[in-house]
Amino acid sequence: MISIRFALVFGLLLGAWGCRSARTQVHQPTPLSPVSVAFSGFTNRALLTGTGLDQVSAVPDAVFQVTNYRDVRRTCQVTVDAFRPANKKPEVHISEPLFLEARGTGTTFVPMFGGTNGWRYEVVVSSVGGEEAFAPVTNRWKVP
Repeated sequence: MISIRFALVFGLLLGAWGCRSARTQVHQPTPLSPVSVAFSGFTNRALLTGTGLDQVSAVPDAVFQVTNYRDVRRTCQVTVDAFRPANKKPEVHISEPLFLEARGTGTTFVPMFGGTNGWRYEVVVSSVGGEEAFAPVTNRWKVP
């Protein structure tokens, strides 16, 4: 009787231990992205500061801030599509590299032609080859 109980308990423990590796692989949490992007608002920045042509622009810019959360420098590709109200094709498309210091931030400016109300933005931040790769970060905003 004791040997049957022992065998049953031992078999259950061995079975639970054998399933452990499959269970932990399936339920691993997704790592947080090393970067984020946020819409900061609009600005009328100077066109070419320090050149004598540094008058305030008549065209407002949408401002997006990218933050690096890791202790290493990072190069990202920032792509922004800006859509006028009720349009499905982007009116403005910008794609540029952004060099981020460790735990630093970078800013991308997107010119907005014809006012700022009702525009929609799609921003994708992706890793550049040769560095710690991460899944592209995509955010969307609509300005009322």
